[in-house]
Amino acid sequence: MAPGLAAAVSAAVAWLGWQARALTPRGAAAAWLVGSAILLGAGTLGGAVLATFFVSSSLVSRLTPRRASPVDAKGHRRDPWQHFAFQIFQHG
Repeated sequence: MAPGLAAAVSAAVAWLGWQARALTPRGAAAAWLVGSAILLGAGTLGGAVLATFFVSSSLVSRLTPRRASPVDAKGHRRDPWQHFAFQIFQHG
């Protein structure tokens, strides 16, 4: 995928995630960076895998009953560290 197109597609997805309140502003910036890198490196198939994971994990976190826990103080919105941790886990 061309770099400009990868950046534009990633920006659109990050903006939609932020608008849906699934991402913090910094999480959206990280999603843009990670999405651009995945689209450049792995193409549309890699982008589809990343999008599937993002959508499914966001839905699960919204549908799962909330439990009071100091460990999960961030709530259901993804931040940059969660994005990068997933990338390390996925591509380990």
